[in-house]
Amino acid sequence: KDTHAANQAREDVVFGKLDRDAALALEDYNQDVAAHVTLAESVHFILLLLFKVVIGKCGQLWIQSSFIALTFDDTGSPAKDK
Repeated sequence: KDTHAANQAREDVVFGKLDRDAALALEDYNQDVAAHVTLAESVHFILLLLFKVVIGKCGQLWIQSSFIALTFDDTGSPAKDK
């Protein structure tokens, strides 16, 4: 969509349908949109790292340690020594 519009703007400049300043304004807008998308991508992956990795692994360790704590009294001495 954006590539088609950029190519159409370049063609319009060549054929005189659009002035050069308007085409440059369109390219500046496209660069601003690309910068916004890059920022949104970075925020997304940081949040993904935070929630999936950190909170997920901490939750998994908490559940595992709770299970071990609940079964510790029922286990035998050799298992406790390990």
